Amino acid sequence: MKMYVDYQDIDIEEEIRNTIPDWVIFTDKFSHWNSYDIDIAGLYNKEELLNVLYKEYNWKVHLPIYIYDHSGITINSYGFHMIDPHGWDWLQVGFIGITKENLDRYYNSDENYARESLEKAIEYIDSILTGDVWRCTLSEIHHVTVVDTKTGKKSEEVREENLENVSGVGFESMLAVAKAEWNLEDAEDITKTYHHHAA
Repeated sequence: MKMYVDYQDIDIEEEIRNTIPDWVIFTDKFSHWNSYDIDIAGLYNKEELLNVLYKEYNWKVHLPIYIYDHSGITINSYGFHMIDPHGWDWLQVGFIGITKENLDRYYNSDENYARESLEKAIEYIDSILTGDVWRCTLSEIHHVTVVDTKTGKKSEEVREENLENVSGVGFESMLAVAKAEWNLEDAEDITKTYHHHAA
């Protein structure tokens, strides 16, 4: 058995919609990610936007979204002071939130649990934006004896059959999950390929 590890082709826009149903971006460059059709230009500041989200869209929990845009994009909920203390290449661009209905339905009204979930959602989207999304393919190797029908000569062929595919975020965690799921404990069984498919 061998397991091939590769980058995963992924539709970033679709993953954002599926992972984070409620978020609002107030900068033009990323406004196409918005969940709502809000006239952000008519609002004076972030506090007014939050007020609208809590009153009109029934948000109960939120986190800020910061984007660092320099030779690629990365996001988080706390800013990038450590790598860019002057803030030349990063800023807050919006909010991610959970409505009261979803808080009650999916988080048992636990706001701390909901915030942890939002943080994980941001980390997941960041993994996609930074290209840390992988596909693992399990292949079975067959050594086959082939007989030439004309000469009767025998030869050995190695044939490879793909058995299963698994996708996930983060190479090391993906590798661990795939090895455990497929009982591939021996590191010699792992073959890595690194073909990055540009978005």
